[in-house]
Amino acid sequence: MDRAGASQRIVAELKRQVATGALPPGARAPSTRAVSRRFRVAHATAAKALAALCQEGVLLAKPRVGHVVAPRQAPAEEGLGRAKIVRAAMAIADAQGVDALSMRAVAAVLSAPPMSLYRHVQSKAELVAAMVDAAFGELQLPPPARSWREGLEVSARGLWTLYQRHPWLAHVMTVTRPLTQPNVVAFADWIFQALEGSGVDARGRLELHLLVFSYVRGVGVDLEAERRAEAESGVDGEHWNEAQAPVFAELARSARHASFSSVLRDLREGFDLSLDALFESGLAALLDGIERRLPAPPASSPRARTR
Repeated sequence: MDRAGASQRIVAELKRQVATGALPPGARAPSTRAVSRRFRVAHATAAKALAALCQEGVLLAKPRVGHVVAPRQAPAEEGLGRAKIVRAAMAIADAQGVDALSMRAVAAVLSAPPMSLYRHVQSKAELVAAMVDAAFGELQLPPPARSWREGLEVSARGLWTLYQRHPWLAHVMTVTRPLTQPNVVAFADWIFQALEGSGVDARGRLELHLLVFSYVRGVGVDLEAERRAEAESGVDGEHWNEAQAPVFAELARSARHASFSSVLRDLREGFDLSLDALFESGLAALLDGIERRLPAPPASSPRARTR
């Protein structure tokens, strides 16, 4: 293991001991020599790890004493809890994007020592999962849908509302690594109830759910991408497209890509891209396509009606 990796391993282990209380506030931390011997690293690597912990506020360096665990800051931590941490993290991600999220950033917002957060959430991954669960908890699901189409449509609009409210959400959820937080599972359960009258088996119901989820997420990722681009460039999407007008005009006159140029020429009045309109159009087309592929519903089954 290289020096950087060894130093990070030392930092992680000492943080764990502080978080679990094995090294309580005021306790003397292992010396540089002790760390070097325990982790079998050079003295320079051990010293670097202890210095990093001091920079993070986990340890304090005291003359003629050595390193001690920093005391808890009671006023800053007063009222600190998991729910408060999650709300602060969501506020950061909502305003700056999920890339700006870190335990240190959340601690700064709460005016609390970074290590105090680890008493409530063990890692950033756990924090993000809690944020997703909190976001889904905002959904007010109606009574069970009367048909599969209504269920998929309501679920899609619910997701779209969440993505608009929390643009980072589309970036942290995937179909390949599904989250099993309570509110996420409740959302899926509501959908599967609606799909019971679709006439397809369990695998088919799961695929329908994932198909609609993937569609909404696919449009939703542009919400944060646009927000990030606007923050970095200082130009919103409308003005950016206006600035590209000469480029598109030149492409419209080009004969190199005839079909592309033809579309641009037919859009001489311009095209106002609206993600909301794109979402609505795509959702209708998707549901129409699903309807044509599903088995014909029994005439006597009210839950099987599609409209």
